[in-house]
Amino acid sequence: MNLRWTDDRLAEGLTSLDPAHTAPDSATTSTDWAQLRTMMATDRRRARPPLRLRLRALWAVPIAAALVTVAVVTGSITNPPAYAQTPPPLAPTSVAEPLDEVVDESVQVLLAAPQQPARREGQLVRWRHSQDAEGEPVFIPQRYAWERDENGVASVLVTAEQPYSVLADGQITEPAGPAPTAGTRVSTAAEDEYFGGFPAAPPADTAGLVAALREKIPLRDDADGMEYWGAFRMLLSEWTLTPAHHAAMLQILEQSGGLELLGTVTDRLGRDGIALRLTSSTRTAFEVTVIIDAATRQIIASDVIYAGGLNVLDEPAGSVVEYSAWPDLRN
Repeated sequence: MNLRWTDDRLAEGLTSLDPAHTAPDSATTSTDWAQLRTMMATDRRRARPPLRLRLRALWAVPIAAALVTVAVVTGSITNPPAYAQTPPPLAPTSVAEPLDEVVDESVQVLLAAPQQPARREGQLVRWRHSQDAEGEPVFIPQRYAWERDENGVASVLVTAEQPYSVLADGQITEPAGPAPTAGTRVSTAAEDEYFGGFPAAPPADTAGLVAALREKIPLRDDADGMEYWGAFRMLLSEWTLTPAHHAAMLQILEQSGGLELLGTVTDRLGRDGIALRLTSSTRTAFEVTVIIDAATRQIIASDVIYAGGLNVLDEPAGSVVEYSAWPDLRN
């Protein structure tokens, strides 16, 4: 029986990631992600031209190349290309420095940076594998952002980011089926439906941050890095934190175990970063790739990778089942 993805099945699988979480492979090149970033990098205050017109010139060369490839393999360009069922994994380039040196250097950079006050204006760009429809996959990331009415009452606005599909060889291309235009409102909800777990900014030191998290989230006494990451992910989505907060989070992840250095990487918004792998000895079905900005050393993105072992997920080990990116709102 070929099990298909549903939100319920994915939620069941992701529960093993950590108690705080509510919710081979061809490498995609930095050029592919730059193309996707070009698709996404539009001023939300301006009217957008139709999706077909905006993408025609951008994707003419990649689509032509894909069709030629199919023609060589099959002898005909009439056969539709095969598409990947999940986004391609990122492709880190290894570095010589050990993990402790990278973390120590990152902490120094973060603590030396200007410490602007934390602001409850976090944003999250997120995709989660919940496709349960027939046809070729179309990936539609969503942006979660604060919205306040004339009385200052806060809610969370959810809009569609630029949809895309992925060819079987890992190349990003335009959507293979029906998809909303980027910027389309998906929903608006009360703040506590998506955010709302941290109405006040927590302390920026490691001990104070841990204590604040434990007041809100039922962390185990011997919580590992994966559990702490579940809490950090919620906090990052709700707040634009100070560099000192990011330093404390990196120190807590390193001290909690399960962290290793993967190397340099380009994230899914086209930013230069350093990738860290986070694993857990008690939640082995998933691992997380945490990405810090190569310059500022702040945490900017993460991928959840299925490591295998769950009957509810009919995807191969190594599949990306969720990714998150936190835009820099200080620029």
